[in-house]
Amino acid sequence: MATVRVVLDSLFVFLGSFVVLLCILYYFLPYPYSVVISFFTAIIFCVFAVKKLNEKERKIKIKECDKKLYAHTIIRLNLMKESKLHSLFKTALCKGERVQKRGRGFYGEGTKNVYFISFGFKKVSKADIVSAFNLLRDDEKAIFYSEVYENEIEEFASRFNGRIVLKDGKATFQLLKDKGILPQQDFSSVYVEKKKVNAKAQLLKKKNAKKFFIFGVTFCLLSFLAPFKTYYLIVGGLMTAFSVYLKLFGTVEKTDD
Repeated sequence: MATVRVVLDSLFVFLGSFVVLLCILYYFLPYPYSVVISFFTAIIFCVFAVKKLNEKERKIKIKECDKKLYAHTIIRLNLMKESKLHSLFKTALCKGERVQKRGRGFYGEGTKNVYFISFGFKKVSKADIVSAFNLLRDDEKAIFYSEVYENEIEEFASRFNGRIVLKDGKATFQLLKDKGILPQQDFSSVYVEKKKVNAKAQLLKKKNAKKFFIFGVTFCLLSFLAPFKTYYLIVGGLMTAFSVYLKLFGTVEKTDD
């Protein structure tokens, strides 16, 4: 079901499409025909917009929910005792198998993967990787699960011909989520997304649609008065069309209308 935001955005798309088409067709068709064609074509764009915006809004909600859940999950994993941490990952990775310990890791009988869990304040080091590699037999692989890895650790692990696999926080979160065993969120924490200033990203924000729409409509209307009609029409049409694009595909912030 369409929300108020989706309805308003769809009306914006309808109006923007109607204005652009009317200004263009006005110079090629009689006025009544240009109005009718612009109106019904804009309705088609509006229907498309409702479908597209509904889908986009649903994805945004899911994405924001996952971001917060991911942040909570990583904090919880970092605060867990090692025994509980291993128990959680044994359930996720070796459920139904007999689990054996090997060094600081564990493996399920009948598998060729040895798992090493490293959350908390201690980061995976080169010594950890070498130690894990020395424990491997035949064509076994050592798979590490940790929040993040330093670049030099990732580069070092790549030297072992694929026998050392590094799984980061995102892969860990997806694993636990797919298995339905995300740690209980029994505390509240603040999730703050790091923001980087990016000119292109700033330009493509959905909230800019109104500005481009106003400028676009103004140029289109001035095309009826200005001596350089084609110039004003092209600029106005492009701005209005871009405002419609931003409404449909622009990035959304929490502060957006």
